[in-house]
Parts: sequence; C-alpha cells; structure tokens
Amino acid sequence: MIVGIPSYCIEEEWLKIKPFFDNFEKRSHGRWTTEGLLYAVLQCKHQVFCVNNYQALVLTSIWPESVNIDACAGYGRKEWQDEVVDHMTEWAKALGKKYVISMARPGWSKFFKPKGFREIHREYLIEVK
Repeated sequence: MIVGIPSYCIEEEWLKIKPFFDNFEKRSHGRWTTEGLLYAVLQCKHQVFCVNNYQALVLTSIWPESVNIDACAGYGRKEWQDEVVDHMTEWAKALGKKYVISMARPGWSKFFKPKGFREIHREYLIEVK
C-alpha cells in the first residue's frame, strides 16, 4: 500500500522518514542534504510517499509536464516496485501530466524497460496514457 504523507504530517513521521532521507543524501554526491530535503518537503517542493508501512519511501517532485520520482529506497523491491509505478502513473494522469520520469540506479533498468520506460541518462521516462 502506498500512502502520500502530507507536508504537515512530516514532522510527526520524521523518525521513520529520516533514515531514508539520510540514504538519499549519501547517494546524492553532495546534491542533497537531509535537512535540505526536509525543508523542500515542508515547502511542498517535494512529496513523500510511504510504501508498505515504511518498507520503502518515494520522494517526488511535480513539474509542468511530469511527475518525477527523484529518489526511492527500501527493501524487498520486487514486492512493491510495480505498485509504485502504477501509483505514480495514475497520480500523474490525475494531475494532467504527460510523463512519469524516474532517476534510478542502473539496477532498475531490468525493471523499467519492460514497463515501457526508455532510458535517458539513467533517467527512465514513460508517457502517461
């Protein structure tokens, strides 16, 4: 089950969210900090989705023509990866967006390509239909 966490609930969920943000910071090569991500979410510049009661966390952003999956981390990926793509695609459609774009590590390639995503600089893109 995927649940969006409203920005006004982030602080009460912070102890569960922080380890994921720390992971995102570590993998960002200096682009992000945990505190900066928290600030961006509180300012509604990023959105947070909890997967299966914190089995994973998805960080997104909304752009004029797309919903971007900016970061995703967790365990047991094969248990929830399809649901994440379905959820994000439906959400993008509901928002009137044309695409879902995901930044992902190379290991996601085997999953994304059969779903119809095409690789762009290790970004994966699918058109919302």
